[in-house]
Amino acid sequence: MLADLSRHLDYFEVSRSDEAPTRPLGPSDHIIIGCRDADARLKEVKGQPGFSALVPELAGQSAGARAIVLGAALVQACLTPTKAQ
Repeated sequence: MLADLSRHLDYFEVSRSDEAPTRPLGPSDHIIIGCRDADARLKEVKGQPGFSALVPELAGQSAGARAIVLGAALVQACLTPTKAQ
């Protein structure tokens, strides 16, 4: 669902993986983690991504609803200019 939403944003690449990225992430990178051990996976991420989030737990809500809530945060991140490092 998030991959479908992401095509409406100005991303160069969107990928899905069961592992944390091997390269360090920078301010122009965004990462979303949705798995049972999401907190541990987030700690494996190298670098400082411009946006990082865990798929929210929303009791009684569908995966689609959870993706839309996270998608709203992602759109906001895309609209906010990244400060030059």
